[in-house]
Amino acid sequence: MNVLARNWRLKVVAAFFALITWSVVAYAGNPVKTQEVAGVPITAAPPPNSWVMVSQLPPVTVTVSGLQTNLAAFKASSLHTSIDTASAHLGENLLRVRVDNTDTHVSITQVQPASVDVVLDERDTVTKKVDIRAKNSPNNCCVAQGSKATSNPDVVRLSGPKSIIAKAQPFVVVDVAEARTDVQNFTADVQLDGLDKKSAPLLTIEPKQVQATVPVTQVKKRAPTVVHPVDNGSPASGYRLTDVTVSPDTVIVEGDPGIVAAINQIDTDPINIGNATGDIVQTVNLRPPAGITIIGTSRVTVHYFISKNPSVQPSPSPTVSPSPSA
Repeated sequence: MNVLARNWRLKVVAAFFALITWSVVAYAGNPVKTQEVAGVPITAAPPPNSWVMVSQLPPVTVTVSGLQTNLAAFKASSLHTSIDTASAHLGENLLRVRVDNTDTHVSITQVQPASVDVVLDERDTVTKKVDIRAKNSPNNCCVAQGSKATSNPDVVRLSGPKSIIAKAQPFVVVDVAEARTDVQNFTADVQLDGLDKKSAPLLTIEPKQVQATVPVTQVKKRAPTVVHPVDNGSPASGYRLTDVTVSPDTVIVEGDPGIVAAINQIDTDPINIGNATGDIVQTVNLRPPAGITIIGTSRVTVHYFISKNPSVQPSPSPTVSPSPSA
């Protein structure tokens, strides 16, 4: 006992320095560090009086501290952030963010932002008519009649913050690209106009899809039409026209439906066959009426077949009688 008590002060000092030395060595290999955990979502109980939030809660960044080995094993799922809306009121509220940590090996040193703005509004449900908007362009023969478009159903029910619903306009987009006839029963998702990306998710839409129909009016019509070769003159005497061929013999014309319906043939430029004694082959232009367009080639090749007329015999030369002798 005397041995233990002898120089006890010196032994306490030695033990203290030994502890300090051990701590320095231990922490040098496993120091205390801090770490930021970004994007931690905030949860909140439903506001009182069936009110709703006008904006979504922003995520927060939480700073945690601990030994390096503990931070390496730390999981962000250990953090739970929340706000208390029980005492909130209609309009703007500044509410403190609370952070709970289930990992006891690390501690929370900071949360940013420490408070968030929360705007509460009354919940409302209204019915609004669906706008129909045509996307792209129909075929150049036609025009989409967006003002006469219809949908089934023609209204949807919106639920959410009253102030946001007042700005929202439901609409659908119908693709009429290259359409020649009415685009009928086009299934389209209902979207909301007049809102930003943050406000739109706060509203619910019922139903989420509608069947839309966009009338397409034909302002131009296409139809096949035969080619009519136009000629001038007649073959030479003793010759006749036996046949005429045209290549191509029909073309597609496009224009006002009324004009196209009245066309039964398309003339060619005149071809002179006057005094011809053999076949004539010419490539000539077509002459469509005003307001009519020919789809494809506007030139055709015409072949006139001309041959001798077997029913025409040359007249015999007259016989000259000899003069009587004196």
